Amino acid sequence: MKRLFRGIKIILPAAMALLLSSLHGQTSLEKKYEVYRSHFHRQFLGKTTDPHQAGNYLPVETHRYDGKDSYVDVTWYMGMYLAVLATEYHRMNAAHKTKAAKASLQEIRNLLISINRLDSVAETYYGKPPSINGFFVRRDNGKKTEPMSQDQVWGLLYGFRFIIEYVKEKDIVNESRAIARRIVQAMNPVVKKRGKREKHAWMIIDPERKTVQPKIDFYFTRYAFVRSLEVILGEEVDLPKGKNLFSKLMYHLSHAMAYHHFLFRQDKNMFNSYGILDLYVISDPAKALPLTLQVEKMIHAYYPVGVFAHFPLSAALLSKQKLAHPASYYKQILEAAPSSNPEFKTRSELWKRTNIFGAFWQDYNRGYYNGLDYMLLYNLYRIYFSPMEENSGLK
Repeated sequence: MKRLFRGIKIILPAAMALLLSSLHGQTSLEKKYEVYRSHFHRQFLGKTTDPHQAGNYLPVETHRYDGKDSYVDVTWYMGMYLAVLATEYHRMNAAHKTKAAKASLQEIRNLLISINRLDSVAETYYGKPPSINGFFVRRDNGKKTEPMSQDQVWGLLYGFRFIIEYVKEKDIVNESRAIARRIVQAMNPVVKKRGKREKHAWMIIDPERKTVQPKIDFYFTRYAFVRSLEVILGEEVDLPKGKNLFSKLMYHLSHAMAYHHFLFRQDKNMFNSYGILDLYVISDPAKALPLTLQVEKMIHAYYPVGVFAHFPLSAALLSKQKLAHPASYYKQILEAAPSSNPEFKTRSELWKRTNIFGAFWQDYNRGYYNGLDYMLLYNLYRIYFSPMEENSGLK
């Protein structure tokens, strides 16, 4: 009996020290999350009390050192912010933090209003009346703007997918589905009309019928877009040439090309690889999980550990499968982020970029960054690994 008590005396302090150390690490990461969140709201998200007003709820990508703000992929970041809010809501709701959960829901509603606003005003930049038809512009806080492109849609659909997964309020779910349907349909416009017969094509054309993005850009992604929309809507979708044999073959070929690194060898900034992984995670997360791990492993030879870190976590959560990475893998990535918001001059090779998820085509933008990547990765990490939050569905 004495030996038993002696053993307990030795083990208990060690166990308590380990537990306190773990809680301290989690608390410091949570504090950093709050710092990033506050910094984003105060300096990187222009807004007033009215989301209908032009310029509101447009995430700034970079406060550049030359004093200019960078707005390149605003709607891509809006999708990321939707995912942050959906996962934040899930965490707050699971922790019974009602006030914080309601705040996240209201922010989602305001962001959806802003996305519709960008859709509504898009035609006015081409001298035409406003119309909500799925064709959107990336921002409305200047005289000039950039039209939608498929990479902007990747980002928005990713955000909508997490809303469907974690938010149950009918108004938010229905509006997210309506927006998703419109923008995917806008990428399959009518290009010719003879009598009652209409000919569609996968491409993006502006209100003046000029090509923004040609057909060839959609060869590898159009089936993935349809499948992603089906998952978000919870029903089958039949868009012309979206699910034919050619589209399916290109979809599976893109998977093989990403798995065997062909895409990356052709495109070191990973623009195309990002799109393939993003759409696969949305449309088929179970099959996407091994692909995301393979690509993540491959790019470690070129980029710091942590690049694309959100994809395996996203796929594991959405498919409810086990993930090979331990919690410590993600904790180290999160701990490497600066204590204040990230910037180019930080010591971390990983966090000295616009974001760690894939916008490396923007790495020329040197300055202070919005930190949405940290917030999203932290939420995914907490939902998957924290026993205090709903995690029982994992197989």
